[in-house]
Amino acid sequence: MLISGNFSEGGPRVFKKIGKTLLWVVIVCFSFVLFDRFLGLFLPFVYGKSGLTLFPPQSCSYYRTLEFNCLAAINSLGFRDREIGKDKEKNIRVVAIGDSFTYGWGVNLQDSWPKILEKNLQARGLSLEILNLGKPGASPVDYAEIAEIAIPLLRPDVLILAVLQGEDLWQLKTGYLDPPWTKDFLWEYLFPNLKKFRHAYRLWKAKGKVLTAEDTREDWIKTAQDMEHRLNHEEQTRFQRLNGPIKDAFMQGETSPYIIFHAVINPQMYRDTFDRESPTVKKLMDMLTQQFMNIKKLADRYKTKIIVCSVPSAVFVSENDYSFAEKLGFYLDKKMLELKNMDDIVRISSLKAELPDFLEVTDNFRSKCQKGRLYYLWDEHFNREGNKFFADSLTPYLMEFLTLHKLCGQTARRQFQDSPS
Repeated sequence: MLISGNFSEGGPRVFKKIGKTLLWVVIVCFSFVLFDRFLGLFLPFVYGKSGLTLFPPQSCSYYRTLEFNCLAAINSLGFRDREIGKDKEKNIRVVAIGDSFTYGWGVNLQDSWPKILEKNLQARGLSLEILNLGKPGASPVDYAEIAEIAIPLLRPDVLILAVLQGEDLWQLKTGYLDPPWTKDFLWEYLFPNLKKFRHAYRLWKAKGKVLTAEDTREDWIKTAQDMEHRLNHEEQTRFQRLNGPIKDAFMQGETSPYIIFHAVINPQMYRDTFDRESPTVKKLMDMLTQQFMNIKKLADRYKTKIIVCSVPSAVFVSENDYSFAEKLGFYLDKKMLELKNMDDIVRISSLKAELPDFLEVTDNFRSKCQKGRLYYLWDEHFNREGNKFFADSLTPYLMEFLTLHKLCGQTARRQFQDSPS
């Protein structure tokens, strides 16, 4: 009876202590969440002072592979371009947002398609600048996050959203559709602004850093070795089947490891994003539409016009690159070289987001690839000719778009109207 009495008397006190503890936990958590939201009010000020911080400001990286040798220099605002001010230096400011194809992977800055497009339009009499906000490895979610900073900071007249066929959808699938909702729950849902501050601080800490070609090579070797050690039996079998020279180059850091990574780990990448009627692709299209809508909402506030552009991937336009990708182990379908599903996916998502200005150049690329190479074979990015051809294909569309929206002057309009079609 004594034991029972003590327990019955102590029970309420125990529950009371537990209740107080839980209350304090809730208060502390709520305080941190509130603090995070309060920090969010200062993010525009931080970005206004520090810039975009896509990369460490004033840093540079050298890349040397068996296919290319180039330098990527980052300006003080944290993106790959010349030094610029936040105010316009020309009458028209255009920003191009995309992944490594926009960034100009494998070529020097002046040979990237945004800078060639800029030169083409300036030669037609436009007082215009195009800023390169490409980021290797970026997904459509990243494009929306970049736009969230870039539009208020740079106040562009036009925003080009360059969506890469196939891989951008795959990025959404592996990064946001497949992972459980608990993945990165704290940073993604509870403390997103702390995450952004942490990211900006890390990049500013690396300000001015220089990566030599040897540094890059050593990093790629480590990436290749780590991947090889993590392969399961099926992936190891695919890896052993790789062509000898490219496998050796991969292990020795003489080529970018990421195409090999996809061929071995994600061989179904292109096939699983090609069928626009599949339930998975429909979900991905909804996700793409949502990112477009997020960007449009902000762009409308700042009166920025948006062009959505479908960037051709090699396997959808080039017989040679298709065959090479098949030999690497990718699961492909010959219809990929005939149909334009990937353009339709981006176009439909764009229209659903009420972004009617859509551009695709797949047929142009398919015709041109029959006569020459527009991509690095092992790396699968645009080579110099590919960047130039893409920019040249966009030039008449941009001239017409700027004329339609009355953004170019009388001289440029006359030159456009007098130029041969």
